[in-house]
Amino acid sequence: MANGFAPYVLKDLLTLSGQNYAGLKLTQNGFLGMLLENSNVVDAKLTNQQGHQKTAKVKYKTRQTTSTVVEEDNCDIDFTPVYKEADMTAVRFAKTGFHLSMETVSKYMESASSRVALGGTTVLEEIANSIQHTADSIVTKINQRLLGDVTWGINVVTGVNTAGTINIAKNPALNLADGVSKILSDAFENNFSDSLLVVGNGLMNSYELSKGFTGLNQAGLDISKFNGYKFYADLMSKTASGWGANKIGVFAKGSIHFVDFQKYVGFQGGQLGNSFFGQIDLNVSNGMTVVPMTFDIQIKELDCPTTLLNGYGEEGTYDRGYAVFLSKRYGLFQTPSDAFASDDTLSGVNGALRYTVTNTCDECA
Repeated sequence: MANGFAPYVLKDLLTLSGQNYAGLKLTQNGFLGMLLENSNVVDAKLTNQQGHQKTAKVKYKTRQTTSTVVEEDNCDIDFTPVYKEADMTAVRFAKTGFHLSMETVSKYMESASSRVALGGTTVLEEIANSIQHTADSIVTKINQRLLGDVTWGINVVTGVNTAGTINIAKNPALNLADGVSKILSDAFENNFSDSLLVVGNGLMNSYELSKGFTGLNQAGLDISKFNGYKFYADLMSKTASGWGANKIGVFAKGSIHFVDFQKYVGFQGGQLGNSFFGQIDLNVSNGMTVVPMTFDIQIKELDCPTTLLNGYGEEGTYDRGYAVFLSKRYGLFQTPSDAFASDDTLSGVNGALRYTVTNTCDECA
């Protein structure tokens, strides 16, 4: 160079940072991850493989109570079991998108213009890379919304649906009325079956991370042996409506589901005009692992000059390029609050309990 300086070398921060590269970090959206792992996805999907929408209703009967039992022999009909119905709907929608001009790609390294498979079609590698950097935003938004949509059921132990308190004690007392023992005991009282699904943050997450390093305490209790549940860490639950710092949700399996609406399938997928419509799987972090989630994608070819900002924040007019849109229609379905009769001992129970977790001493001197 005339000024005596060598031209700069552009290095990829991903190469330098490895797993701690900020652009591809996944937020711990444990609630959404829990739903995707445990929902009956086939029955909770509101579109079929041919791309046609369907209306979904869930039918159920309430179990009969002792009030219907008589203690004399007659031919009276004491009750007629009838079905109730609940709608399964996808009432929420999330969308994000970005623009990538051909001129911008031409300034990148040659690999940016190579073709890679994506959602049933081939696209520029730079489009696939941009989708990776966009994914966490839409996944996290969906998780935030779903957290706020939870309907908390009655806890028969307290008779209310507000958050109870469990204390993971610092001292080694054998307290069977607190901590994880309390969660399992309440689940038994509420007639939950199978392993529990626990979602939350703060102290419960710290407990889960540390319990594997514990052994027998002075009371003969080894907390690392507690099982009967699976924990999902969720950073967004700290600020979500109905949750909060050090809050956890405890769910009975089968009581809560992700309602899935997939639009660009069947006849609605493929090429139409200047756009390709299809689907793509993005990763959702459930705290420890990742699970896939299917999104609708539209890749629109732009052949008209458009003034936009490029990846470096520079405004320019580009005559050709791509607009990429990621979207999802979705919802949350829970066991209806009237699943048990009003005079049933489990009236108001819907399989969703919440707690505040503390960490104090029970018998400290």
